[in-house]
Amino acid sequence: MESLQTIFKKLNLDILDGENQGWVFIVPIILKLQSEGATVFIKTDGGREKNIFTIMIEGGALENDYIRCETSNLEEGISKVISEYSEMFWS
Repeated sequence: MESLQTIFKKLNLDILDGENQGWVFIVPIILKLQSEGATVFIKTDGGREKNIFTIMIEGGALENDYIRCETSNLEEGISKVISEYSEMFWS
């Protein structure tokens, strides 16, 4: 199995700039949501040219409800749904 670093280099991808430090916080928050019984869903739609990401939190404290966002900026979309969840349940 190839490591992510190997795949990254093979694809000749660019490292995100210093402004994208939000990723340091995203994974622990997603794991917190998971520990509370919520499901976090991130989908990219290859058929779209804009708003290619769908981000959704469902279940857990939301019960049968969900929070959803469609966006072209993955980090902003994740921040939006997590912020909305936080205002509802972590205030």
